[in-house]
Amino acid sequence: MRSQIDEIKAMRGKGEKPQSAVTTTVFDSILDSDLPSYEKETERLWQEAQVICIAGTETTAWALSVITFYLLSNPQARRRLRGELQSAIPEPSANPEIKDLEKLQYLVCSKARLQH
Repeated sequence: MRSQIDEIKAMRGKGEKPQSAVTTTVFDSILDSDLPSYEKETERLWQEAQVICIAGTETTAWALSVITFYLLSNPQARRRLRGELQSAIPEPSANPEIKDLEKLQYLVCSKARLQH
């Protein structure tokens, strides 16, 4: 990550900026901010990158842990989900399209219940 941060800083040092909002990173926003220069040092940006990575990993790990606990402690939910997935994905080695998974009734209903 340090080398990527250094690349961003080097590009900006040459006057190059991202072409669009799609290619803008959190580091571009920090470097464009009115933060003091010591907050824009590579070491500080690297620490920020670590926090972002850990935060994303932690939330995903927690969500997977909760889902696993729920399915292991609720055989009826586990059977229903397994049945739906087996009928929707008959070949387990195939990678289903997200649009197809979004049509699965149990997953959609479970997702809606969790959002409320």
